[in-house]
Amino acid sequence: MVGKLLGGELVLLGTALLCRAETRTRRQQTERLAELSAALSEMAAGIRSLRRTLPCLLRQQTRRPLCGAYFGAVLEGLESGQPLPDAWADAFRQLEPPEAAEILRDTELTGDEERIVSALTAAVHRLEELADRRRRDSRQRERLLWAAALSGAGLFIILLM
Repeated sequence: MVGKLLGGELVLLGTALLCRAETRTRRQQTERLAELSAALSEMAAGIRSLRRTLPCLLRQQTRRPLCGAYFGAVLEGLESGQPLPDAWADAFRQLEPPEAAEILRDTELTGDEERIVSALTAAVHRLEELADRRRRDSRQRERLLWAAALSGAGLFIILLM
């Protein structure tokens, strides 16, 4: 009997840890969207008002904790001789969530200053919309996840006993 209770507690603990990890991952992705949006907005402002070069702005964005590595990958691509559009697309190919990766890969950083600023600004707006949508959906998804996981764990515990 003690073994069954211990097994049931382990099932509940494992379920809770799994749900918590999933919730944390989704929240981190949403936070990354907000950080990417802020980074692109800062880059657009840097190009527009400070007349900074894109590599200089990319270098500044590498300091960001949630998305700095992606900007670092763009710089590495540029330093290895890749054209900017290819380095940009390659760097953001594995970004999570995939919708954000698509938004950034579709951002064309070619042409004159005005065109690049316009592309970055459009990407900022699309990322902000995605982040807002994910925040709205997040609460409901978390409730459903916890309800389904704990119900399944409860049923498994009943079957154990």
